[in-house]
Amino acid sequence: MRVFVAVDIPKDKIKPLVEAQSSLKFGRFKMVKDFHITLQFLGDLSEDKVRDVEKRLSQIRFKRFFLTFAELGVFPSRKFIRVIWAGTHGEAIYELKHLVNDALSDYPNKTEGTFVSHITLARVLSAEHDKLLNLLNNIGIPDDEFEITSFKLKSSTLTPEGPIYKDLKVYPLEG
Repeated sequence: MRVFVAVDIPKDKIKPLVEAQSSLKFGRFKMVKDFHITLQFLGDLSEDKVRDVEKRLSQIRFKRFFLTFAELGVFPSRKFIRVIWAGTHGEAIYELKHLVNDALSDYPNKTEGTFVSHITLARVLSAEHDKLLNLLNNIGIPDDEFEITSFKLKSSTLTPEGPIYKDLKVYPLEG
């Protein structure tokens, strides 16, 4: 089972993300429908290992916190754009990420590179590079604040239409 740990963006706060997606008017993009911030991608795990991960994550104690939307960004670089994302501001997400990493320290962390708190908006299938950069420089996202009240262990099933996510376990944060 393909699994990862994430925080979901509250449904009542996704409007700026959907509006940013709708601004991508040229090129071919695979738009994301499920907005979340991945804390750790674990890859394919057996049922036994998933149960172990669930148990380890249940030991984490952390308070609810607020994040704000930030600027748009891209992966892997502005010279070669494959993913468009919205960043977030807030130190608590990094603290929670650290706790997740510690709890799962003997599991392979398949998250690439240094952690950047972000919400994937779209995968770029094809687009004229200079036009896309210009467009991205002109799309603004309001710095709306939103509360994170839980983190989740999720599964991901890949399909031609895009991934299908399922919550395996929800871990409420303390009030």
